[in-house]
Amino acid sequence: MMAVAALAAGGLIGTFVVAPRFRGGKAPAAATASADRAKKNDKEPPRIVKIENVIVNPAGSQGQHYLIVSADIEVNTADAEASLRRNEIPMRDAVTGILERMTLDRLTQLGARDSLRGQIARTAATFAGDTALKVYLPQFLIQ
Repeated sequence: MMAVAALAAGGLIGTFVVAPRFRGGKAPAAATASADRAKKNDKEPPRIVKIENVIVNPAGSQGQHYLIVSADIEVNTADAEASLRRNEIPMRDAVTGILERMTLDRLTQLGARDSLRGQIARTAATFAGDTALKVYLPQFLIQ
């Protein structure tokens, strides 16, 4: 009789506890609510301000070469984003100044893009209220 009860209990545990985990069953409500809050926070789109298609002649190139760069600047706060957007023209001018001072030799060195990201980040931080930000260079073409 005890063997039958043990088998029945094992069957119930297998059916309602173990099997749902293998076939993607529902988690307890508290865990689901917590996971939903985490997903909602993770899905908030990044705050990115774009400086697109900056075209310059590298220093010393006598107009023989040009550089096209787009910079995406990611910030953490709405205030920083608004500040960058308000200062889009001076920010674009600052990025242009950084790029036109670079020589072709320097632009083609290993790590040149990392150096540019850092310079652009420091400049953008002055326009964004010294907030933490990331700089991406999705377009970087030397011709």
